[in-house]
Amino acid sequence: MRKPTCTLVVVLTLIMICTFAYGADAPGPIPSIPEKFKNIQIIKPESSIPKDISDFSGEWEGVWKYVGGMGFGPSYGEEMRRAKIIIYEISGNKVKLLYGVGTNPRSAGPGGWRDYSSDVTDSQGKKYISLSPPSGFAMNFHLEDGLLKGVQGGNWSIELKRVR
Repeated sequence: MRKPTCTLVVVLTLIMICTFAYGADAPGPIPSIPEKFKNIQIIKPESSIPKDISDFSGEWEGVWKYVGGMGFGPSYGEEMRRAKIIIYEISGNKVKLLYGVGTNPRSAGPGGWRDYSSDVTDSQGKKYISLSPPSGFAMNFHLEDGLLKGVQGGNWSIELKRVR
């Protein structure tokens, strides 16, 4: 009777490990904004800035999801990291923003905040802003249906809702 019990314990342990390793953990919260960024205010864009650019202004929140097709690792649509973007200044075709991201339960990469600037580019009639985080995979964002939509490296997507 002892051998089946040991086998059952091993099987249950492996199931638990796989459950925790693949999808059981939710993305961590976005860390509090660092003291050095707390006084940054969102500046209303000048009236001379075209609407399709000035509409980027504001505070946006969402969750990065896995949409790649590698066949291993995260499940399609699995939530990986919470993110916030604060686009606080727009002048001409340049934006200044803060990007905050929470921890990823599958990665040792830490969450945190960074200050970025981006040119606004035009592709197929849509305006885009881009970030180049330390990971090296560019993040590209555009506005669509009132959402700030982003992609990174073809494997990750995000839809951020305006919160302010």
